[in-house]
Amino acid sequence: MEGNKFGRFLFLAKTSVLMVAVIFAVVISASVALAAAPVAPTGAYVSTTSTNSMVVTWVWGSGTETYFTVDQSTDGLTYTHVSSSIATTTLSYTFAGLSPDTLYYFRVASASSTHTATSSYSTTSAAYTLATAPTSSNAVVQSPSVINFTWTGDATAYYAENITAGTNSGWVTDTNFSSTGLSCNTTYTFYVKGRNGDLVATAYSDTQLATISCGSGGEDPSPATPATPAVPATPATPAVPGETPAIPAVPATPAIPASITVSNVPGSIIKVNASDRPAVYYVIDGKKYLFVNRATYTTWSSDAGDSANNFSTLTMVSQAEFDAIPTGGNLIAKPGSLIKFDNSPIIYAVATGGKLYQLADSAAQTALYGTAVPAVIQTGFRDGYYDHGNAVGTLTASSQKPE
Repeated sequence: MEGNKFGRFLFLAKTSVLMVAVIFAVVISASVALAAAPVAPTGAYVSTTSTNSMVVTWVWGSGTETYFTVDQSTDGLTYTHVSSSIATTTLSYTFAGLSPDTLYYFRVASASSTHTATSSYSTTSAAYTLATAPTSSNAVVQSPSVINFTWTGDATAYYAENITAGTNSGWVTDTNFSSTGLSCNTTYTFYVKGRNGDLVATAYSDTQLATISCGSGGEDPSPATPATPAVPATPATPAVPGETPAIPAVPATPAIPASITVSNVPGSIIKVNASDRPAVYYVIDGKKYLFVNRATYTTWSSDAGDSANNFSTLTMVSQAEFDAIPTGGNLIAKPGSLIKFDNSPIIYAVATGGKLYQLADSAAQTALYGTAVPAVIQTGFRDGYYDHGNAVGTLTASSQKPE
């Protein structure tokens, strides 16, 4: 009897120990599983983009993870694993070696220290890399009124401009722009920019020039040729009775008209009398110079006799008169004036030859130029007309004005 009791005791004891072990194991397993369940990162987005790289940034999910993993894709379906051990002290990753103007997708997950448990992925982030600025542009004269402007690039769309004529291609996928309705003996300036799939525009290309040479104009035309007077008619020789017959009169030779000339009065503002020819020119030294934009015009307005900064003194001329005046080039802001570009607060002083000097501060402006207000120039004209847009020096209050 006593033996049975002792046996039952041993059985109960073993059972209790086994149950405790099982419960302990379950608790330990649950604790390990709970500790090893990482939380997915949030707020993943592309923070910086270039033509060949992107920086993706995210927010740490819970604070219990020890590293992150990142994936990359070009179709949003098939991902390539890029990195598996980004420390939690770094909440961003730079994806390098990418192609310009290409759509990329990114996703991020977090993981535990054992590298065996990974969270679900963050919301997918996607963006295009930037396109590169168009290059190898070329402007070729096709006829007396047409110039074909071409370029190469990797952008989704392009925007080409004939700066001189004030016309453009609009956003197109072609890599050429046929500029029509142009004039003889005129130099036209072109440039082009692109944009990527996210509509982010590139910088403009270098400018390209093309000159249409025809008619009576030209860069260095000869003075107008005076009219050649008519040759008087030769009167008829009367017949002598019984001898020679009469010799008929020789008709007069018509006069040759003089070549067209225009009075090149310095300070004249002219344009062709046609609605499709908006370009306005300033005549000086016997040549016509294009006002590349309205802001440039304001720096010359007093010399042009127009203090109201409008075209009240504009003279409309015929196409023939316009062509007879040689083209001197494009007119930049008047030397001695102040300008700034529309994407920067920096103020520059314009010197001869399109050289720019940066004003160090407001004290320098006041000391050298008083209360003069800078003309605001569109960024696109910076490289084409202002010594490639680079300041050649800095002016302080104690500097001398540049020439």
